[in-house]
Amino acid sequence: MSSANEKLLAQSESLKKITEHNRDYLSLSITLPLGNPALKSVHTNQWLFTELPKEFDLANWTILAKVLNSSANRWSGYVKNRWYIEGCNIKVKGRTGTMDLSLNAFPSSYSSYSNDMRNMEKAYSDATGKNTTSSSGKSSSKNTTKAVTNKTSVINEKWVKKYNIPSVITNLIKKICKVGNTDEQNVKLWFNWMDANIGYIGYTNHQHDYQWQINNKGGNCVDNSRMFRAGCLALGVKCNFMKAWSCCSGGECANHQFNKVYLNGKGIIVDTGRSLASWGSHWGSCSGGMSETTSSW
Repeated sequence: MSSANEKLLAQSESLKKITEHNRDYLSLSITLPLGNPALKSVHTNQWLFTELPKEFDLANWTILAKVLNSSANRWSGYVKNRWYIEGCNIKVKGRTGTMDLSLNAFPSSYSSYSNDMRNMEKAYSDATGKNTTSSSGKSSSKNTTKAVTNKTSVINEKWVKKYNIPSVITNLIKKICKVGNTDEQNVKLWFNWMDANIGYIGYTNHQHDYQWQINNKGGNCVDNSRMFRAGCLALGVKCNFMKAWSCCSGGECANHQFNKVYLNGKGIIVDTGRSLASWGSHWGSCSGGMSETTSSW
């Protein structure tokens, strides 16, 4: 490994340690009564998070706020005045109830928050006695996406040949994805694997192949978006690049590349080119515009 790459890896590890230290320092547990107006701000969109009353505003913590709101935390996942839900326990007694929340100013990973969201929904259902089963005994929820049938492999061999997808990607897809799943289920399995195993390493343009990314557990936005697209194409799912110019966040600006994957006829933005991958959104506010293309930087 070159000295430059060793330095980048060292910086990445240092950032992880700093983030974990901040997470330990900024953990918070509170109990809120169900029906509290503050709970109207609990969201389950991209991340599980809650915007609490002003007493919990990090701006009140003068010294810490200067550090947390600085551009140095661009890749740490911190969002000003947002507290992420680490855990949730709902208790109901008669007509009253409480919600115990474990909070942190820094998120850990998308996959863990997806699990927390499912656990929160289950906790609410169990506590209130609600479920989604109809009187006929059948689930009232409908999955409008049909699973792929009569297949012995998740790999679309025709697309693998057409787009020249290497075996390092197809072998990964075979291990991560499942025959019989819908396209959306398999693409999300691939996304979650990348979120957990391929972090962000800062450098410019396309520099490394997929095996290097796997060995070094990361890449920049260009290489990570190339890797995500390759996995989607191996599954037979359309996925393009999104090139964006003058994207800014936390006082830092850069050109950026992410993906748009097409599921059920709908294009969904996916950004794996950051330390915390995002489904349905991308890093930064891109004032220079953006363009959808099949050609990477």
